[in-house]
Amino acid sequence: MKTISLKKVSAVAVASLGFGLLSVVPAQADATPPIYISTATTVAGTALSATTLASGVSRTLSPVATDAVATITAPAGSAIVFTITSAAAFIATDIVDIQANGITYVRDTAVSAATSTAVTSWTTPTVAGTYNGNIRVYAGESGGPTLATPNNSSAGGVFDIAFTLTLTDLSAFSAGRTTLYYAEGTTTATADTTLLGASASKTVGTQVANILVDLNRADGTAYGAGTFYAYMTGPGLLDIAADDTDKNGDDNTSGSCTADCRSDSIASDANVNIQVVADGTGGVGTVNMYIVLADGVTKVTLPSRTVNFYGSVATLTVKQNMSIVKSAGSTTGYTGTAPGATDIVAVAITAKDSDGNVVCGAAPSAQSSDASVIALSTVTEDDGISDYSVGKCVSIGQITTGVNATSGQTATLTYRKLVSGVYVTAAPLTFKVASGTPKTVALTLDKATYAPGEKATLTVTMKDASGNLVSDGSHSAALDTWAASGSIQGLPSATAPVTINGVKTYTVYAPVIGGKFSINATLGTGVAAGATITSAEASVTDGNAGLLTQIDALNAKIVALNALIAKIMKKLGVK
Repeated sequence: MKTISLKKVSAVAVASLGFGLLSVVPAQADATPPIYISTATTVAGTALSATTLASGVSRTLSPVATDAVATITAPAGSAIVFTITSAAAFIATDIVDIQANGITYVRDTAVSAATSTAVTSWTTPTVAGTYNGNIRVYAGESGGPTLATPNNSSAGGVFDIAFTLTLTDLSAFSAGRTTLYYAEGTTTATADTTLLGASASKTVGTQVANILVDLNRADGTAYGAGTFYAYMTGPGLLDIAADDTDKNGDDNTSGSCTADCRSDSIASDANVNIQVVADGTGGVGTVNMYIVLADGVTKVTLPSRTVNFYGSVATLTVKQNMSIVKSAGSTTGYTGTAPGATDIVAVAITAKDSDGNVVCGAAPSAQSSDASVIALSTVTEDDGISDYSVGKCVSIGQITTGVNATSGQTATLTYRKLVSGVYVTAAPLTFKVASGTPKTVALTLDKATYAPGEKATLTVTMKDASGNLVSDGSHSAALDTWAASGSIQGLPSATAPVTINGVKTYTVYAPVIGGKFSINATLGTGVAAGATITSAEASVTDGNAGLLTQIDALNAKIVALNALIAKIMKKLGVK
């Protein structure tokens, strides 16, 4: 007769109290109760932490241990990696099965020799509902169960860890919740990179952008099903990679193509990265994207993104926004990467290749006709981010006069770019020097007489001590306060007007009451000593006087009509 040791009976009793499911326990140190599912278990890559759970995922603690899990709730079709824990370390010959509602989904999985071991990822059924789950551990001893003979438990033990699995309906794919992030060059696209376009040289293999696509469901969770596609129209090539792979333009094998292609696809990935590179052709290319959902039929088109490929600089064009620059070594015009609402760019220089594509990084220089008058022009490139920027890849020119430059002097600047030993030049620009400190300020209106409430244009004209229009740009504190003798609507509030060609205009509305009116301002501290200012004057027609004139004219017509009627009646003998 076979004798069962008291030690083994005790172990059986302990396990039975903890889980209620146990067959045989090995006598030597191996998997030992309590054996349970721990919170290190992950659903869709997120651990079942006691405080932070994945969206749509929950779990309930078992009384066996503070980190034990008895129930799991997750979206149907989720990938679960169970971590099971034992009081004594598992051994290398232990194996595990995963079952739900009596069906074995994962069979004969080896575990690691540790007190906690992770079981191979299991993708749950896709049908929502409640399942009776079970993890069966075959504890091996010498001569016990192996991968070849999993049911040979005569020398080991079989432990069943029961749990309840509740699967919820998957939320549908949502194009609106899907996000696209765009980074220029080889920069990794992340949630804080949202450019809508990028530019790069058309040289073959030059990477122009990374586009990160986060595919999401309507509830905001990741959509890791279906097949994602991207293809180019216009110039350019692309390569799709899983999000966690290299993003620096290296070819990869995670997509359907193994080198830079015109189109690529990748299946069953919620986060993908698209590397866009040049194919040697200049122009604007478009990255088109769509996903075929898990049903294999439904196609959802996603927003496209554009890229610009350019060649060498062939032309330079300039736009001159300022032509009067500040004297005596001062600087006029804004320079930087993102002009603000009140900043004015003196000169905007656009470089294009022979096909008319805008060239980034052109870095043109400026040549002055007289360095004593116009000393230099500092050039930087606009990054195109600000609401007030002059354009991505457009160069911004700031003008600095010579230290001895005086009001009334002029000189020209020619912007140019050296290409293959020859300069590509823009049309020369003429600049006039003036002081930035007003000596006289004149306020004028565009008309002498207005109808009641009529729109009017108020002009502020500033000249320096030499009688020349002041330099372009802001004239800080030139004006202090505004006032009017009549009820003027839209009276300016700015006390530091930004002038171009010495003037600044405002829109105001005349009073509604007839008579003369005036608009006045007081000078601030930003003017020359002894500066003067004149007011703007006009009048509003008297609406009542006009009405009386019309009434008088009507009365005269009535009198004439009555006389005519009397004459006719007399002729006809009518009394």
